[in-house]
Amino acid sequence: MVFGSGQKRMSSSGMTLPEMLITLSVFAILIAIAAPSLKDLVADRRVAANTQELFGSMLLARSEAIKRQSPVSICKSSNGTGCDNSLTNWNTGWLVFEDEDADGTLESGDQLIRVFDGADALVSMLWNNGNTVGFNHQGQARQAGTFTLCEANSSGFEVRQIVLSLTGRARVSESGTCN
Repeated sequence: MVFGSGQKRMSSSGMTLPEMLITLSVFAILIAIAAPSLKDLVADRRVAANTQELFGSMLLARSEAIKRQSPVSICKSSNGTGCDNSLTNWNTGWLVFEDEDADGTLESGDQLIRVFDGADALVSMLWNNGNTVGFNHQGQARQAGTFTLCEANSSGFEVRQIVLSLTGRARVSESGTCN
């Protein structure tokens, strides 16, 4: 635009200080509203990931028992080399191994199939039926039971359960309570 004697009027682009402050205030309010639900989402995903890893190890143990025509067990382990029945929580790790005498203990004649590293320390992983999980050569479980995995969050607890039947079938449930 040309005004008068050849002067151009400069148009301003950008934001004024009050506009910037209002925008930042609205953004801060939205973040404050979203943060608790984001924390719950992260807790839910962490519990779900640990549940899938444990569930997968149970499927592995069952299929290896059928394939090898030999008992296979899962036990708690803190070092990845042997079973540790003094542990109450499975989140330190576990072993899947061929268990020739089906006693749930990794011994010199047993073959280690896979080592699972510890889960997230925030997730509690508890088995309600002894110290080991085992499958016979037909894939049937030696004992039925339930793994409960949970983590505290802003609305209580995120909970998943892995229910193992005597037939060897495991299923995941999103109900239950944390101990």
